[in-house]
Amino acid sequence: MNHRTIPFSFELIFILWIGVITALSLLPVPEVGAPEKSDKIAHFIMYLITCGIFYFTFRLRIKKIILWAGVFSFAYGLSMELVQAILPYREFSLVDLFANTAGVVLMLLYLMARDKVKRSLR
Repeated sequence: MNHRTIPFSFELIFILWIGVITALSLLPVPEVGAPEKSDKIAHFIMYLITCGIFYFTFRLRIKKIILWAGVFSFAYGLSMELVQAILPYREFSLVDLFANTAGVVLMLLYLMARDKVKRSLR
C-alpha cells in the first residue's frame, strides 16, 4: 500500500495536537477542584500521545524515528515547562516534567517493541 493514500493527514493531526497542548500549557487555568494529581495523569497521557503522533507523522521521512520522537517530545515538554516558569499565572513543575517524560518513555518502549515484532515477522 502506498503510504500517500492514507485517508487523513498525520501532519494536520500533529499541528492541531501541538496547538492544543501549547494552549493547554500556556493559557491561565481556572481552579476546577479536580482530583489531586489528576493533572499528572493528563500530562502523562498528553505526552504519550505527542510522542506517538510525532512517530506516525514523520516515520517515513526521518531515520532513527523512535529516537527523534523521544527527543522532540521531551524537548517540547521541557520547553512548555520553561515558558510556564516565566508566566505570572503558571509555574514550572519538575513533577509535571517527570509525568511528561514517563508518558514519552512508555510510548518509546511500545514503539521499540512494535518495531522488533514487525522485524521478526519479515
